[in-house]
Amino acid sequence: MLLSRLEKRLDDLEAANDKFVKKFKTNDAKIVADLVLKEAENAKKIQALEKRVDSLFAKPKNETLSKELRPLKAAGNFINNTNCCSKVMFASTGKADEIHASKLGLFNFLRMNGSRPLFDHGIHANSYKLWYLERKNQWIVGRDPGTDRGWLYVGSNATCPEDTPSLWRYDRGSSRGWADDPALTVQCANL
Repeated sequence: MLLSRLEKRLDDLEAANDKFVKKFKTNDAKIVADLVLKEAENAKKIQALEKRVDSLFAKPKNETLSKELRPLKAAGNFINNTNCCSKVMFASTGKADEIHASKLGLFNFLRMNGSRPLFDHGIHANSYKLWYLERKNQWIVGRDPGTDRGWLYVGSNATCPEDTPSLWRYDRGSSRGWADDPALTVQCANL
Protein backbone atom coordinates (compact mmCIF):
# COMPACT_ATOMS: atom_id res chain seq x y z
CA MET A 1 0.00 0.00 0.00
CA LEU A 2 2.85 2.36 0.77
CA LEU A 3 4.41 1.51 -2.56
CA SER A 4 1.23 2.33 -4.45
CA ARG A 5 0.95 5.70 -2.64
CA LEU A 6 4.54 6.50 -3.53
CA GLU A 7 3.92 5.54 -7.16
CA LYS A 8 0.82 7.74 -7.20
CA ARG A 9 2.76 10.62 -5.62
CA LEU A 10 5.54 10.17 -8.19
CA ASP A 11 2.98 10.22 -11.03
CA ASP A 12 1.47 13.43 -9.57
CA LEU A 13 4.92 15.05 -9.33
CA GLU A 14 5.77 14.10 -12.90
CA ALA A 15 2.45 15.52 -14.12
CA ALA A 16 3.05 18.75 -12.20
CA ASN A 17 6.60 18.94 -13.59
CA ASP A 18 5.33 18.44 -17.17
CA LYS A 19 2.73 21.16 -16.63
CA PHE A 20 5.40 23.53 -15.22
CA VAL A 21 7.80 22.83 -18.13
CA LYS A 22 5.06 23.48 -20.71
CA LYS A 23 4.13 26.74 -18.98
CA PHE A 24 7.75 27.80 -18.73
CA LYS A 25 8.42 27.04 -22.40
CA THR A 26 5.27 28.94 -23.43
CA ASN A 27 6.24 31.97 -21.33
CA ASP A 28 9.82 31.78 -22.60
CA ALA A 29 8.63 31.75 -26.21
CA LYS A 30 6.35 34.73 -25.55
CA ILE A 31 9.22 36.67 -24.00
CA VAL A 32 11.51 35.93 -26.95
CA ALA A 33 8.79 36.89 -29.44
CA ASP A 34 8.18 40.18 -27.58
CA LEU A 35 11.92 40.96 -27.58
CA VAL A 36 12.20 40.27 -31.32
CA LEU A 37 9.24 42.55 -32.05
CA LYS A 38 10.65 45.34 -29.86
CA GLU A 39 14.06 45.04 -31.52
CA ALA A 40 12.45 45.31 -34.98
CA GLU A 41 10.50 48.40 -33.88
CA ASN A 42 13.67 49.98 -32.48
CA ALA A 43 15.56 49.24 -35.70
CA LYS A 44 12.85 51.06 -37.70
CA LYS A 45 13.00 54.02 -35.30
CA ILE A 46 16.79 54.15 -35.60
CA GLN A 47 16.60 54.09 -39.41
CA ALA A 48 14.09 56.94 -39.36
CA LEU A 49 16.31 58.96 -37.01
CA GLU A 50 19.40 58.31 -39.14
CA LYS A 51 17.56 59.53 -42.26
CA ARG A 52 16.43 62.63 -40.38
CA VAL A 53 19.97 63.39 -39.16
CA ASP A 54 21.37 62.82 -42.67
CA SER A 55 18.85 65.24 -44.14
CA LEU A 56 19.77 67.88 -41.54
CA PHE A 57 23.44 67.67 -42.48
CA ALA A 58 23.05 67.28 -46.24
CA LYS A 59 25.69 69.22 -48.16
CA PRO A 60 25.27 70.98 -51.48
CA LYS A 61 26.17 68.58 -54.28
CA ASN A 62 27.86 71.18 -56.47
CA GLU A 63 29.73 74.45 -56.20
CA THR A 64 26.59 76.60 -56.11
CA LEU A 65 25.12 77.11 -52.69
CA SER A 66 21.67 75.84 -51.88
CA LYS A 67 18.91 78.34 -51.14
CA GLU A 68 19.17 77.46 -47.44
CA LEU A 69 22.89 78.33 -47.30
CA ARG A 70 22.82 81.58 -49.34
CA PRO A 71 21.61 83.73 -46.40
CA LEU A 72 24.39 82.29 -44.25
CA LYS A 73 27.01 83.28 -46.80
CA ALA A 74 25.57 86.77 -46.95
CA ALA A 75 25.81 86.95 -43.16
CA GLY A 76 29.54 86.16 -43.25
CA ASN A 77 29.34 82.47 -42.37
CA PHE A 78 31.40 81.41 -45.38
CA ILE A 79 34.94 82.21 -46.38
CA ASN A 80 35.23 84.96 -49.00
CA ASN A 81 35.63 83.84 -52.61
CA THR A 82 34.82 80.22 -51.68
CA ASN A 83 31.75 78.21 -50.80
CA CYS A 84 33.61 76.82 -47.78
CA CYS A 85 32.16 77.07 -44.30
CA SER A 86 34.08 79.26 -41.88
CA LYS A 87 33.55 76.63 -39.14
CA VAL A 88 33.64 72.87 -39.51
CA MET A 89 32.87 70.17 -36.97
CA PHE A 90 34.81 66.91 -36.86
CA ALA A 91 32.92 64.13 -35.07
CA SER A 92 33.21 60.37 -34.79
CA THR A 93 31.63 57.55 -32.87
CA GLY A 94 34.32 55.18 -34.13
CA LYS A 95 37.93 54.37 -33.32
CA ALA A 96 39.22 57.85 -34.23
CA ASP A 97 37.19 59.21 -31.31
CA GLU A 98 38.70 56.63 -28.94
CA ILE A 99 42.28 57.43 -29.95
CA HIS A 100 42.17 61.07 -31.10
CA ALA A 101 39.22 62.68 -29.29
CA SER A 102 41.25 65.83 -28.55
CA LYS A 103 41.75 66.36 -32.29
CA LEU A 104 38.03 66.27 -33.05
CA GLY A 105 35.56 69.09 -32.50
CA LEU A 106 35.16 72.58 -33.89
CA PHE A 107 37.72 74.06 -36.31
CA ASN A 108 37.56 77.77 -37.21
CA PHE A 109 38.86 79.42 -40.37
CA LEU A 110 42.30 80.92 -39.69
CA ARG A 111 43.53 82.14 -43.09
CA MET A 112 43.89 81.08 -46.69
CA ASN A 113 46.66 78.59 -47.37
CA GLY A 114 47.19 78.85 -51.11
CA SER A 115 43.81 78.32 -52.77
CA ARG A 116 42.25 76.50 -49.81
CA PRO A 117 41.39 77.51 -46.25
CA LEU A 118 43.46 76.69 -43.18
CA PHE A 119 41.49 75.96 -40.00
CA ASP A 120 42.47 76.09 -36.34
CA HIS A 121 41.12 73.93 -33.51
CA GLY A 122 42.04 76.19 -30.60
CA ILE A 123 43.38 79.54 -29.52
CA HIS A 124 46.98 78.71 -28.61
CA ALA A 125 49.98 78.35 -30.93
CA ASN A 126 50.24 74.56 -30.58
CA SER A 127 46.60 73.86 -31.33
CA TYR A 128 45.62 71.39 -34.02
CA LYS A 129 45.17 72.63 -37.55
CA LEU A 130 43.28 71.40 -40.60
CA TRP A 131 44.90 72.06 -43.96
CA TYR A 132 45.06 70.89 -47.54
CA LEU A 133 48.35 69.45 -48.77
CA GLU A 134 48.34 69.98 -52.53
CA ARG A 135 51.30 67.72 -53.40
CA LYS A 136 49.45 64.74 -51.89
CA ASN A 137 45.84 65.81 -52.55
CA GLN A 138 45.02 65.35 -48.87
CA TRP A 139 43.19 67.18 -46.12
CA ILE A 140 45.13 66.66 -42.88
CA VAL A 141 44.59 67.31 -39.17
CA GLY A 142 47.90 67.86 -37.39
CA ARG A 143 50.12 70.59 -35.94
CA ASP A 144 52.39 71.54 -38.86
CA PRO A 145 50.52 72.96 -41.87
CA GLY A 146 52.30 72.28 -45.12
CA THR A 147 53.66 68.91 -43.96
CA ASP A 148 52.18 65.45 -44.32
CA ARG A 149 52.47 64.83 -40.57
CA GLY A 150 49.18 64.49 -38.76
CA TRP A 151 46.73 62.16 -37.05
CA LEU A 152 43.76 62.27 -39.43
CA TYR A 153 43.62 62.57 -43.20
CA VAL A 154 41.53 61.95 -46.27
CA GLY A 155 42.68 61.70 -49.87
CA SER A 156 40.62 64.30 -51.70
CA ASN A 157 41.10 67.38 -53.83
CA ALA A 158 37.86 68.94 -52.55
CA THR A 159 38.03 72.71 -52.21
CA CYS A 160 36.42 72.60 -48.76
CA PRO A 161 36.90 70.10 -45.94
CA GLU A 162 33.15 69.66 -45.53
CA ASP A 163 33.01 68.44 -49.15
CA THR A 164 35.53 65.64 -48.64
CA PRO A 165 34.47 62.01 -48.97
CA SER A 166 33.28 60.39 -45.80
CA LEU A 167 36.12 57.88 -45.48
CA TRP A 168 38.74 59.59 -43.34
CA ARG A 169 41.73 57.67 -41.96
CA TYR A 170 43.30 57.90 -38.52
CA ASP A 171 46.75 57.08 -37.16
CA ARG A 172 46.44 54.05 -34.89
CA GLY A 173 49.63 55.05 -33.04
CA SER A 174 52.66 53.03 -31.92
CA SER A 175 53.75 52.39 -35.53
CA ARG A 176 50.59 50.40 -36.23
CA GLY A 177 49.79 52.40 -39.35
CA TRP A 178 46.56 53.93 -40.58
CA ALA A 179 42.98 52.68 -40.49
CA ASP A 180 39.67 53.85 -41.93
CA ASP A 181 37.03 55.36 -39.68
CA PRO A 182 33.71 55.30 -41.55
CA ALA A 183 32.07 57.03 -38.57
CA LEU A 184 34.24 60.17 -38.85
CA THR A 185 32.33 63.07 -40.36
CA VAL A 186 33.15 66.67 -41.23
CA GLN A 187 30.16 68.98 -41.30
CA CYS A 188 29.57 72.68 -41.76
CA ALA A 189 29.14 74.13 -38.26
CA ASN A 190 27.88 77.57 -39.32
CA LEU A 191 24.24 76.58 -39.04
